[in-house]
Amino acid sequence: MWIFNGCIKHIKNTRGKLQRSKCLENQNLREGIKIYSDWPTIPQLYVKNEFIGGCDIIKEMYENGELTKLLEDKNINFKKKN
Repeated sequence: MWIFNGCIKHIKNTRGKLQRSKCLENQNLREGIKIYSDWPTIPQLYVKNEFIGGCDIIKEMYENGELTKLLEDKNINFKKKN
């Protein structure tokens, strides 16, 4: 089963800077995120306040190179994998 840690792993593999929110500890935040994004599950990835997707989408984007391209297009500082 592909879970949150896998999502974080793919983000960290781009060596990008992360900002995390502990939404599992706050019911109002957790439900608010789902309403804001119109996406039923968490975790969710936002880049410069834009909702990108959940774990499955991030995994796919990482594997096909779209995550790196997205970060480049958004001018996010990160180090590419060697």
